[in-house]
Amino acid sequence: MGYFLMVFLMAFLLLDYAVIYSDATKKFIIGRWDQGLGV
Repeated sequence: MGYFLMVFLMAFLLLDYAVIYSDATKKFIIGRWDQGLGV
């Protein structure tokens, strides 16, 4: 039970990190693209 809970928590944290990371990457790419287009 404890092991399963630990694995579940790890997977949840990894998923959360992946979502935040991809969102930040998207914003960065869009920001750079807008900058290059605007200038």
